[in-house]
Amino acid sequence: MENEPTGARPAAPVRRSAEEWQEILCDFEASGETAKSYCATRGLSRKTLSKWRSQLNNTASAPAFVAVHPPEPSPTGWDIELELGNGLVLWLKQR
Repeated sequence: MENEPTGARPAAPVRRSAEEWQEILCDFEASGETAKSYCATRGLSRKTLSKWRSQLNNTASAPAFVAVHPPEPSPTGWDIELELGNGLVLWLKQR
């Protein structure tokens, strides 16, 4: 007997944003379930859950605020440039 195609295609993977994964991870933590059980009942990949958990925890551990002390005032003023990541730069100037 030949293997005939059934016509059914596997479902395409669902793409979720970081915000959606953050909500999923909050729900997972609150559920008290194991990762295996949580993912099985919701059709999620444990590998993907683990990847996002690690990635978002690393992001969350970065300091939200860093103390910045301007240089001593001078007659000509001062310039401060802060690279905030993701292409964002903050310039502070005193003249």
